[in-house]
Amino acid sequence: MNQTSDKEFSFKDSQIVWNYIFLMILFFAILLNNSLVLTAVWSQKRLQSQLNVIILASMALAQLIGGLTSIPTNMALVQDFSEDSRLKFSVVVTTFSGVATQFHLTTLCVERYLKVVDSIAHGNIKRGIVVIATVVAWFLSLLTALLSLVDFENYSVFLIIVFFILPVLFDILAYAFLCRASKGHNKTTLLKKELRLAKWFAIFALIFNVLWLPFVVTILLRDYCETCETERSSLYLFILYFQLLSLTISAVIYYKASLDFRLAFKMVAFEFCNMIGRNANSDPSPDVAMHDGTIPRVSNDHVKSNARQSESSFRHSQSENSPSKAEHEEMHIVPFDQAKYFGEKDEKQDNFHAENEVNGGMSLDDEFGFHDIDIVPYDQSC
Repeated sequence: MNQTSDKEFSFKDSQIVWNYIFLMILFFAILLNNSLVLTAVWSQKRLQSQLNVIILASMALAQLIGGLTSIPTNMALVQDFSEDSRLKFSVVVTTFSGVATQFHLTTLCVERYLKVVDSIAHGNIKRGIVVIATVVAWFLSLLTALLSLVDFENYSVFLIIVFFILPVLFDILAYAFLCRASKGHNKTTLLKKELRLAKWFAIFALIFNVLWLPFVVTILLRDYCETCETERSSLYLFILYFQLLSLTISAVIYYKASLDFRLAFKMVAFEFCNMIGRNANSDPSPDVAMHDGTIPRVSNDHVKSNARQSESSFRHSQSENSPSKAEHEEMHIVPFDQAKYFGEKDEKQDNFHAENEVNGGMSLDDEFGFHDIDIVPYDQSC
C-alpha cells in the first residue's frame, strides 16, 4: 500500500509540474505575440492609418488581457481543482477573450469584403466608426462572459449558437462572396494585396474556430449526454490549452499577410536588440557619441588626467610657436559685420560679400555661426 501511495503521489507531482511548464510557455507566448502586435502598431504611423489595424490592435489587447489574467488563476487550479470562485473567474476571463476575438474577426471580415467589393463605401468609413465597433465588441464580450455567473437558462446553447455557429457561417458566406466578386476584376497589385490580407484573415478565423471546437463539443456533451463524463480536471485543462493556444498565433498571421507588419516587426526587433546592446555596453568609449548625439560621461580621474595632459601640451606649444603677448593681443577675430563696430569696411571684403549676396552664397560665418561668438585674446597671466 505504501509503495502504491508513493507512486500515485509522484505521478501527481509530475503532472502538476508539466502543467505548470505548459502554462508558463503559453503565458510568455501570449505576452510576446500580442505585445509585439501592439508595439508595432504604436510605433509605426503607417500602420495606424489603416482601418483594419485598429481592429487588430483592439483584438490583440483583448487577447493579452484575457490570457495574462487567466493563466495565473489556472495555475492555482492545477494544484487544487475545485468549483470555487477561481474557476468561475477563469471561465469568465477565457470566455471574454474568446468572444472578443470572434467579434473582431467578424468585423475584419466585413471590412475586407467592403474593401474588395465596394471600395467607395469602404473609403467613406471613418475611423470613429471603427473605434465604436471595437468598443461595442468589448462591451458585448464582457456582458456575455458575465452572464456565466448568473443562473441563465440554456446559457451554453446561447453562447455556442450566437458566438460560434452564426459568426462561422457569416464568415464563410462573406469570404465566399468576396472570392466570387474578385474574379470579375482585373488583378491589379493593390487588389492582390487586399485579397492576400483577406485570405490570411480567413485562415486566422479558421484556426481560431478549430482550436475552440473542443470547448464547443464538451459543452454540448455536458448538456445533452447524460452518460458522458465531462466534469474532470484533465478535460478542463485539455480544453484550456487549446483556448490559450488560439491567443498566440496572430503575430505569425500578420507577418505572413502584410508587408507593413513584416517591416514593423523587424523594426521592433531591431530596436529591442539595440536596447539590449546599449545596456550590455555600460562603459562606452569616450570618443564615440551616444545614439542621441550626446557624449557619454566618463570618470573624474579620466577627465582630470586628460585636462592635465592638454594643459601641459598647450603651454609647451605656446612657448615654442606662439608670438609675444603684445603681438598676440593685436590679433583680433572680429564679428562678421565690421561696420557695426568700426564704421569702415575693407573694399575687398565689400566686393566679396556683395558677390555672395548676389549669388546667394553663404560665408563661413553664416554657415557655422561664428558671428555669434565673441573671441577674446588669450591672457597667459591667467
